[in-house]
Amino acid sequence: MTRAIPALIVLALLAAGHGVADDGADDSGNGAGDDGLDALFDAPMVEEEAGDAGDAGGADLTAAPGRSSVEWGGSFRYAPEGELRFPSYDALRGKGEDEAESELHHDLGAVLYFDARPAGDFRVFGKATLDYELPPADSAAAASATGSSFAFSLFELFADFQWDDQVFFRAGKQRADWGVGRFFSPADLISLAAIDPLDPDAEREGPVALKAHVPFDVHNGYLYLITGDFVTAGFREPLDVAVGARGEFVIGGLELGLGGLVQADLVPKGIVTATQSVADFDLFGEVVIQRGTERNLLSVDDAGVLTVEHHDERSEEWFAAVTAGALFFVPDVDVVLAAQY
Repeated sequence: MTRAIPALIVLALLAAGHGVADDGADDSGNGAGDDGLDALFDAPMVEEEAGDAGDAGGADLTAAPGRSSVEWGGSFRYAPEGELRFPSYDALRGKGEDEAESELHHDLGAVLYFDARPAGDFRVFGKATLDYELPPADSAAAASATGSSFAFSLFELFADFQWDDQVFFRAGKQRADWGVGRFFSPADLISLAAIDPLDPDAEREGPVALKAHVPFDVHNGYLYLITGDFVTAGFREPLDVAVGARGEFVIGGLELGLGGLVQADLVPKGIVTATQSVADFDLFGEVVIQRGTERNLLSVDDAGVLTVEHHDERSEEWFAAVTAGALFFVPDVDVVLAAQY
């Protein structure tokens, strides 16, 4: 049984964040997570300089003559957040035994990255996140807390290299945003985290993979080989890999994406994505289709008897997930109106 997901209509103010970077580098990793034409190598990376042999050779990050070895950068955030909760309607009216609950949180964190380019055709990029959360200032948890919490996460770590200026590779932990949806994206089969509807622009963690990128004219083709826990929790065999393929095609003003993912012990999935600008609107849509499912179907008949239809019994059925939406930008005031169904 499928149910329609209600439409989401959101009015968001786009505010620029304050970052700290060295030598003008930004903390996004120069397109580290996007499958664009410059996703693997941007201009400073592929530009050859006089006397540069251009031989990646290995993992030596020593700079070639006249070339900057490593750039460091990042961003810092601090945000005090107040929270007021009403456990019941009586608490909202100020009657009854329930009372409103208030808390003050301090959100402190940083993003740090390095971008090493020892040669014109070799690059190593890494990004880590640091999150430091103080215990609530007005709660029982604060009284019993022994200290603040600190979390470190390696968000990205990969190397870029190429073959004959025709095939570009990325090996390591990397972002892989396949979908085009704003608030939810069924076509994003590879990302390890779903979109946060309250922060749809936040970067999402990706898997450890080997990606090959072949540009042709204005179009692009991608092939992913993914191993490890992304495949199955019981992954053991070296050849148990997930294989993903995706093509991006520009047809007039339409950007069309076609792809699919074959994953160990799961049903193969195919995707179609599309984006197009019409007047002041940016339209987008996604379709995911698969034959069979990994989910069991639970149903209750009129007599209240629960029955379970195992997913193996539905292996011949076709299933689809569809979403579509639009973005409208209000000029000069940094406001975007977004709707997705």
